[in-house]
Amino acid sequence: MKNRKTITRAALAAIIFVVVALVASRMVGDHGALPAPPQPPHAHAGSAK
Repeated sequence: MKNRKTITRAALAAIIFVVVALVASRMVGDHGALPAPPQPPHAHAGSAK
């Protein structure tokens, strides 16, 4: 059962990350600067490597 909780937590984190990424890309697109930033300098997550 411990694995199920970990998977659920990872899924929630992934959903939150996707929502934040969509909002950030929309805000950046509205401002017209950097339509697709390759790697934000403050985003040093383990999954980004």
